[in-house]
Amino acid sequence: MDVFKRKDAPLRVVKGKKRAAEGEHLPQKKYFRQRAHINPLGSAHVYTYPISPERMAWKAMFPSLGEMNHIESTSTTTESIDGMEPYATSPDVADVGCGFGGLVVGMAPVLPRHLLLGMEIRPKVTEYVRLRILALRKQHESAIAAGKIAGSVPLRVDETFVPTEVVNDEEKRRQLSFHYKNASVLKINAMKYLPNFFAKGQLRKLFFCFPDPQFKPSHHRRRIVNTQLLDEYAYALREGGRLYTITDVRDLHNWMRAHADAHPSFVRLTDAELASDPCVSVMLVATEEGRKVARNNGSKFVAVYRRVTAAEAIAKAELYDFWTEPPVDYVYEPAPSQRKYKEREEKNKNDV
Repeated sequence: MDVFKRKDAPLRVVKGKKRAAEGEHLPQKKYFRQRAHINPLGSAHVYTYPISPERMAWKAMFPSLGEMNHIESTSTTTESIDGMEPYATSPDVADVGCGFGGLVVGMAPVLPRHLLLGMEIRPKVTEYVRLRILALRKQHESAIAAGKIAGSVPLRVDETFVPTEVVNDEEKRRQLSFHYKNASVLKINAMKYLPNFFAKGQLRKLFFCFPDPQFKPSHHRRRIVNTQLLDEYAYALREGGRLYTITDVRDLHNWMRAHADAHPSFVRLTDAELASDPCVSVMLVATEEGRKVARNNGSKFVAVYRRVTAAEAIAKAELYDFWTEPPVDYVYEPAPSQRKYKEREEKNKNDV
C-alpha cells in the first residue's frame, strides 16, 4: 500500500524523524514515501517563499557560509565555472526536483566552493533529504575527529560518486573538511516561485534530472522545461552558466531539446565539452532514478546548454518566435499503463 494513502502516515514520518535524529543514522525511505508526482499547477500544498531573493536567509541553511572565508563574487562573465574561484556567498547550483537528494549529495564534494540547493515539491521527500544531509554532516565530522579522512577519502560515500581526480588533489581534499555543509534542501514549487529565491544571474548550474514526463498532451504544460519557464531559467543563470537535463524517456528528451535549442538564451554543448564536464559524470550515476535505469539496462539521454551572453541572445532572438511552439520531432507514445490498457481493450474486442 502507498504510504501516502495510509492513515498512520503522519505517525510514520514522526517515527522516521526520531530514528534519524538518534546519532548519525541515515533516514529510511520507508518512513517518507509519497506519491511520485504532484501537480505543480495545483494548490494542494502551501509553500513559504520570500517576496524577493534579498529577503532569503541562506546562512541558516548552509553552515559553510559561517566557516569558510568567503570572497563575494559579482562576476557574470563567461569565465570557467569549475576553476578555483572564490567561494559562493549564496546558492549558485540548484537541482530542480531533487527527489531523495542523490545528485545534491553526490555533487557536494565535487563542487566544494559552491553552495548546492535541492528543490523538491513533495513535503515528505524534502524532509527525508534534510535529515539525510544532517546525518552525513555528522558522519563526516566524526570521521574528521577520528582522523579517518586525513590520508584518503573514500571513493563512495552513501552510494554517491566522487571522481578520482578530487581524491588525488590535495587542495580539493582539504576543502572536503566542509563536506556536505555546502548542501541543503528546500520545499518549493519551482514552476511558480523560482524568481522569489534567485536573483538575476545568481546560478551557475541548474539541473533537471529525470523530470515527470507528463505523457498526456493535455499535461504538457506541466513539463518543467518549456518556452515560458526557459525565460525564468535564463534570468536566474549567469552568462556562461549551464543548464543540465537528463531523462530515460526519449520523447521528453526530444521535447526539452527542441525547446532549449529554439530559445535565444541557450546553446547546446558539444560531446567534447560534455566529456570534460565532471558534473555530467556525477549526474549519470548519482541520482536514484539514474541507478534504477542502470539496473534495468535502460537508456539515458543527456543535453547540456550554456547560457549565452546578452549580445548573442539578442542576435538569435531576431529569428525566434516567442508565440509559436517549436517543432518537436517525436511520435507520441502513451505511458506504459495506458499502453497496457489499450492492448487489453483490443484483446477483449478480438475475443468478442
